Amino acid sequence: MLRDLQLFESPEHCNVLPTGFIEAVTFAGGTPVLLSPQAANAAEYLPLLDGLLLSGGADVTPSLYGQAPHTKTTGCIPERDGFEVELARAVLAKDIPVLGICRGAQVLNVALGGTLIQDIPECVPGAISHLQDALDHEPSHDVSLVASGLLAEVLASAEIPVNSFHHQAVDKPGEGLRVVARSRDGVIEAVEGTRWRWVVGVQWHPEYMFLSNEKQARLFKAFIAAATR
Repeated sequence: MLRDLQLFESPEHCNVLPTGFIEAVTFAGGTPVLLSPQAANAAEYLPLLDGLLLSGGADVTPSLYGQAPHTKTTGCIPERDGFEVELARAVLAKDIPVLGICRGAQVLNVALGGTLIQDIPECVPGAISHLQDALDHEPSHDVSLVASGLLAEVLASAEIPVNSFHHQAVDKPGEGLRVVARSRDGVIEAVEGTRWRWVVGVQWHPEYMFLSNEKQARLFKAFIAAATR
C-alpha cells in the first residue's frame, strides 16, 4: 500500500512506500504490486492481487470508526483511509490473505467495525513506551501470544521481542477478529481473522526486523505462502 505524503514542503504530493515492505515481500518470494489510492473503485485492483499487505503510516481518520479526533490524533489522510478500508473489505469478501502492519492492522480493524485507542499515553493508565528511541530493527519490548491460532503457529513462541513505533492501537476488535497478542500493559499487539483462511494484523514493524530476526521473517513467508496457495 502507498502513503500520500507532502515532501520537502512542496505543494506536490507523492505516493511512496518504505523500502522495507518491498524488500520483505520479495525476500519471502512475493512480487510487490504498489497500489495508488486514486482509483475510483478499490475493487478494481482485485484481479491483480493474491494477497494484500496494509502498510504503516499516519493516524486513521477517527470518523471512520465513529469517533471525534483526539487532540493527539494527527496526519490523517482521508483519501487514503477511505480507499484502504474499502479495499480491505473487498479483499476480505474474496478471502484473499491479508497482512496488516502497524497502521495496517488498525485499518483492518476499522474495516471490520472495530475502534482504536487514539493515544496510548493519555488513554492507557500505566502504559509502557510504544515509541522507541532504539534503532528500527532493534526490539524495545516483548509481546505475549495466545497459545493457539495462526500467529502462534507461524512464530512458534509464547513471547517475542518486537520493535514499537505507534501511539495508537486496536481498542474494540472488529467483527471476525480476535486478539492474539498483547504487551505487558495490556495494549493489543496483534489480531487475526476467525472467518478467513489467512488474516493477521500486527502492531510492530517486522519489515525492519526480518533480516536479523528469523521469527519475523517467518511472518512474511507465511503470508506469501498463503497468497500463493
